[in-house]
Formats: sequence, C-alpha cells, structure tokens
Amino acid sequence: MAAFDLTKNAFALLDVTPRANRAQLEDAYQDALLEADNHKAEAVLNRAQQSLISPRDRLESELGYFIDTKPSTAKTILSSLRNGARGLPFGEVAGLDLINLSAHLCGIGNPSERFEHADQLVAAYEALDFDEISQALNALRSVSGFGPVEPAQVKTALNRLRLVHARAALDAILANDEGVDHLATWADELSCAGPSGRAFLEALLQEYETRIAPELGHAASKVRDSLAAVDADPKDRHLITALATDLRAWDRLAQPLQNADRARGIDEHHSRELFGEIRDVCLSFANERGLYSQALAISELAAEVFSELPDAAGKLEEDIETLSDLSSQKAKAELLAPLGKAVSDADGRHSETCAGLRKSGFSAEAPTPVREMHGAFASLIRMSSDIDLNGMGARLVRNLGIDLCNESNDNHAALAIVKGLLKHRSSLPVDVIKALEGDLKTLQRNIDFNAMTEAMKLGQLDEADRLAEGMLDGADTETRGILLGVRSAIVERKKARKRKFIGWGIFAAIILVIIVANDNSNSGSSYDTSASTSYDYPSDPIEVTAPANVTGARADAAAAASDAAAAASEAAAAAPYADDAGSSQIETPPAPYQTYRTVSVSELRYCKRQKARLEAVQNEQMSNPQIDRFNSAIEDYNSRCGSFRYRDSDMDTVNREMANDQTNIRAEAQDIIGSE
Repeated sequence: MAAFDLTKNAFALLDVTPRANRAQLEDAYQDALLEADNHKAEAVLNRAQQSLISPRDRLESELGYFIDTKPSTAKTILSSLRNGARGLPFGEVAGLDLINLSAHLCGIGNPSERFEHADQLVAAYEALDFDEISQALNALRSVSGFGPVEPAQVKTALNRLRLVHARAALDAILANDEGVDHLATWADELSCAGPSGRAFLEALLQEYETRIAPELGHAASKVRDSLAAVDADPKDRHLITALATDLRAWDRLAQPLQNADRARGIDEHHSRELFGEIRDVCLSFANERGLYSQALAISELAAEVFSELPDAAGKLEEDIETLSDLSSQKAKAELLAPLGKAVSDADGRHSETCAGLRKSGFSAEAPTPVREMHGAFASLIRMSSDIDLNGMGARLVRNLGIDLCNESNDNHAALAIVKGLLKHRSSLPVDVIKALEGDLKTLQRNIDFNAMTEAMKLGQLDEADRLAEGMLDGADTETRGILLGVRSAIVERKKARKRKFIGWGIFAAIILVIIVANDNSNSGSSYDTSASTSYDYPSDPIEVTAPANVTGARADAAAAASDAAAAASEAAAAAPYADDAGSSQIETPPAPYQTYRTVSVSELRYCKRQKARLEAVQNEQMSNPQIDRFNSAIEDYNSRCGSFRYRDSDMDTVNREMANDQTNIRAEAQDIIGSE
C-alpha cells in the first residue's frame, strides 16, 4: 500500500471540493451511499464525512488535497490517478498541491519513475511558501463556511503531513538502486536548504534512520567480524580486502546520516563509534605489534569511509603520514638487514677483513668476510630503486671503513672499500658520492703522509720530498704552507745530514694537528686516533636520534631508521628510554668502542662539550708535550664518541646548556693541553 494516496482523501471519496459547505457535504454523502455496495464501503464514506466536519481532521484533509488548483483540474487529476496516471497536467499544479501529487506518485510506477517524483517532491518543498498556504486555506474556508484557521494550527497539521510525505518519498528512494546515494547528496545540501526544504529533508532523514537501523546494525556487525578476523591474522591480505568490502557496504548505508550530521556540525554517532574501534586496532598494530603496513592499509580505508567526521579525518591524516613513514622505514630496515649482518660480522673480524680488502678489494672475489659483505651490498643495489636506501647501505659499509682506518690504522683497507663503493656511484645519492670522493682524497693523503714520514725516518729524503710535492696538489692554503715548510726542512736536512731526526716527529705531529683540524671542521663527530703518522678518516656525524614511544599511530620512525643504518635489524617499536635527565651539568664519558649505543644525557653532554673543548684549542700553537696531550685526548674522544644515538629532547637540553656556558667551555679547553 502506498504511504500517501490522494484517491483515499475524504474530499475525493465524497467527490466534493474544499469549497463545499455542510449542506453540500451532506448531499454528497447521501449520493455516495446510494452507490456503496457493502457495509465496509458505507463505513469508509461515513468516516470521510465525519473527518470533513471535524475541525482537526478537516484541516488535515484540506492540506492533503488540492487547495489551490481549479476544481476541474483536480477532478481530471483524480480520474487520471484512478486509471494509470497518464497525461497528468503538472503545469497546472503548484505549491502544496504539487507536493501532494508527487507524494502520491512516489507509490506507483517503476522504480525510476518513482524516484523522479521523489526528487520532484524535494524540490517542491524547497519552494513551499507557508503564508500562501494559510491564505489559500482561509479563502476556501470563507466559501465553505467552516471558519478561518490560525497559523499555529496550520503549522501543526503541516508537520504531521510532512512525515507522511517523507515516508512516501523514502519508499520511492529505497526502491531505486541509486536512491541511497541521491539521499546522501541531498543530506550534504542540508545546510544550504531553505526553511521548508530543510524541514522536509530533516523529516526524510529521520525516517531513513529509523527504517535503516536494522540493516545498518547488521552491516556494522559484519564489519566488526571482519575486523576481528584481521586482528587475529593481520598478515592475511584477503582478510583486509574483505574488511574493505564490508566497511564500504556499511558506509553506503550510513552516508546520508554522516552527511546530514556533518551539515549540522556534529559527528554521526554510529560512525564515530565504529571509527573508534577500527582506529584502536590500527594503534595496536603499529605501537604494540610493529605491523605498520597493515595499520596503514586500514587507516587509508578508514580515511575514505570516515571523511565526513571532522575529528576522525584530522587524526587519520596524521596517522597515515606517520604510518607511511614507519612502513617505509621498516621495509628499508628489512632490506638492509642482510647487509647489516655482513658488516657486523666483518667489523668483528678486523684482521681478516683488512687482509681480504688488501688482497682483492671490495669485490666478489675477496675472501670471507669481505665477499659476504660485498654480496649483500650488491644485492641491495640490484633489488632497490630507492637511491636513499642505497645511500644508507653505502654509509653502513663506509662506517666500517672508518673503523678500519681509525681502529686498525689500515688506510689501504679503508681505501679499498671507498673505491668499491664508488663503482656504484650511479645508484648512490649525491651527498654520499661527495663524501666518498672526499674519503678517497683523504685516505690517499694518509697513505702518502705515512710513506713520507717513513721515508724521513729512513733518511730517504728525495722520496720524502717527492711525496710532499705530490700532496701539494689539491691541498688547502694552510696545509700547502705546511707542506712547503716540510720541503724546506728536507732541503735543510740534506744540507746538514748530521742533525738528529727528533725534529721530524715534532714537525709531523704539528702537521697532523693542523690537518686534523681542517678535516674535521665539517664533520664534528670524530678526531685523529693516532699521534704519529695517520689521522682520522673524515666522516659525517654518526649521531642518530634515539627512539621514543608515541601515542596514537605515531610509533618510532627514528628507531627504525637508525637501527637500519646501524645494524639493519628488523624494525620494531622501541620502549621508552629512562635517563638521568634530571642531573644538572653532569658529564659522564661513555664506555669506549661501543658504537651506535643510545647515550644518556650526561654522556651526550660529555661528547658535545668535549668536542667543543677540542675544537677550541685545535688551532693554537702547542709545544711537543701539549701536542701529545691533545692527540691523546683526541684518541680518547674517538673511542667514546665516534658514533652514537641520542634522544632529541636530550640534544635540545645540552645545546641550551652549552649556548649559555661558552666561557667555561673555553676555560676547560685549556686544561686539555695544559701549560708548556
């Protein structure tokens, strides 16, 4: 049965117009009884007559009929409605009369036609003028003799009629395959609708929420079941696909309600509840289980479905950004893991590593453990198109070269690593290539400087002079001046062969200090590890931010990145790090030779301040004892602070302290080298 039927209106049943007075109503009733063929029909007619003489029922019958259309046109329309509703004169009907006609047509015809009439009904309500309705009613009442009606009475009756119209429109909407989508569009326009149009849309949406509640609840249950299945087996991508299907099906039903509440400036309560459950699973995946890619996939799905919830949209945007980073970092860590293991193995076997590099270079022909390390690096380059990831792998191997130079004093082995890495320059980032090219020059200079010193010790002055001359090419102004001084000294040595060689050691140490100062001006992470003929292999600062726990979906991206670069272990959420942050200005030297460990704030304070102290005195003129003390301090610094990880908050604390304590730092620097 249709929700609204004009042919069942009391005026239509008695075949009278709203202009009919009481006498005319009685005559029409008696005539209709003559045609009634059973008691049921007589009862219907009796109720119709009574409704037209009862003040409240008459008003509802008037508003639900034709009050502003010519009686002849109304009669034609009723006849057409009783006989297939063809050739209706829509152009002669307007206002509330058009609304009543559209509501009737929502219940007949095919789904497409019914929906067209629902659309017409919505548009007609937007154009409805309340004052015109009151005027038309009272004009009719002046003819029928039933007395005028107050505006409040009209509004009350219209409110009841609006709900009937909403049910009729909703029947037509739900009969159409795309009807719910259209309803969602109307709901989205709720805030810009006029008073009458908005009131009707509100009634329509209220009726929709009531009627759709069982189906929406069932759809939500399916989503929760799918979510539980994903939670139990998050690595099964088919389950996430099934969740997406169920969630989109639920969202289609909820969309009109979501849009309506967004237009009202609030979050739709069904959606808010379901969103909270889904986000809780994403947070658990990210923060407790390290399942970043699964959390990202579900969060992106949620962002699509819950875009109408302002608060949810903001949270999901932040979650997706963080999870994208975390997922990428974990993927990089997994790709770097084999190389990290190979580098770690080689780092623990310096003697074999150096021998292999000296013999075969950084190549597949080298013996264990160099062969495994080269294979892991080459595999990374083949598998990855991410130039930044390749750069991380190259830095990992390069750091081993730094250790071989600084700890094992093997410039040749380190040089072999640099040359091997540069063979892959087309797959490396510019900054890594630049660093490696700088390494190449520095290592060759180390080797030449060692050879020059050895030649001087052996009295091979011509060879020493040749090497000094070769190092002049590309040397900076200060180093060039020193090398020229060396050559002058060699000339003097040739003239006075009987002089002792003690001066060479002192002079070499002075050269060393100055060159070290120059090499480390851009690095800031390590200094010379030798007091004789070699100096530190320049490197980028190996200071990595330590991980910290997060709330929401923001897990420890920094931990994943630093673990990948240091040991390429699998990325996982790091636990909170408790520290002695409350200690004031305490310095604790880190234990030596413990690379990539997260330092405490007091250890970070020592490394930062000791570095500043060493830099403060590196260019001063020093006596031989002072040079020895300076180089000894450098060696100790490198062993403790060569590479480490730290927390951002700790670094901020130490930087603020140092900015206000430069005078004390300079005074402490003098204590390193002491007096003459």
